[in-house]
Amino acid sequence: VYKPPVERSRYVQEGLCMRKNGESFLSLLSSSVLKDAKGEMIGVMGVSRDISEKKRTDQALQESEERYRTLIELSPNPIAVHIDDRLVFVNPAAVQMFAAQSPDDLIGKSVMDLVHPDYRIIVRDRILQMSKQAKRVPTIEEKFNRLDGTSFEAEVAAMPFLWEGKSAIQVVLRDVSERRKAEQAIRGSELKYRSLVENVLDGVYQTSPEGEILTANPALARMLGYSSETDLLLLNVEKELYVDADERKKIIALLHKDGSVKNA
Repeated sequence: VYKPPVERSRYVQEGLCMRKNGESFLSLLSSSVLKDAKGEMIGVMGVSRDISEKKRTDQALQESEERYRTLIELSPNPIAVHIDDRLVFVNPAAVQMFAAQSPDDLIGKSVMDLVHPDYRIIVRDRILQMSKQAKRVPTIEEKFNRLDGTSFEAEVAAMPFLWEGKSAIQVVLRDVSERRKAEQAIRGSELKYRSLVENVLDGVYQTSPEGEILTANPALARMLGYSSETDLLLLNVEKELYVDADERKKIIALLHKDGSVKNA
């Protein structure tokens, strides 16, 4: 009775093969030793698959991923990646922003643990929107909690993408707390300046280079005989307020030369 040969051993390896034209290519070789019922070797069966293109593709993908990781590791902007509400990656800038000692302090945490309670509904809606539409959402400002209990405001850009083959969301943050403080300081300074100008007894105004009045205070309106400073915004100082227009031209020339004019 005939019994077919029995495959006893199988070996898989990569190797270079040669085509008829002398061109070499990378092949995945699968070889099996065939033995008969008595265990005697009676032959070898081999299967070869050209994997040159797959190898090039895999190498290009690996290089691309390495460049991406290097880029986000060195980025001065905090970058985080989360999957199903859990952080799976944070770069050094994000570790510093959230007052952590190392990435391990943040990896595995729920995103909502780091979002200020006032913004959690907004963040959940944005995550749901990205999951459904598979596209980035508009950049907005949100408030976050650091691990040390303090909070900060940040500008947030977020978009869905693949992380190690899984659907994820990448978040890029920029701390705007200092900008907020600067804006508040500027507004406070402007209010003080406006209050000073509004109540000072001297006439104060600003003009364009062409002489159009941009701002004026009540004292100047009274000085010139107008009912309110709003009436002055329709005037041109050179054409309508100076008796001799050349006098203003001289003052403008001195301003360009010295930066200021006194007793002119």
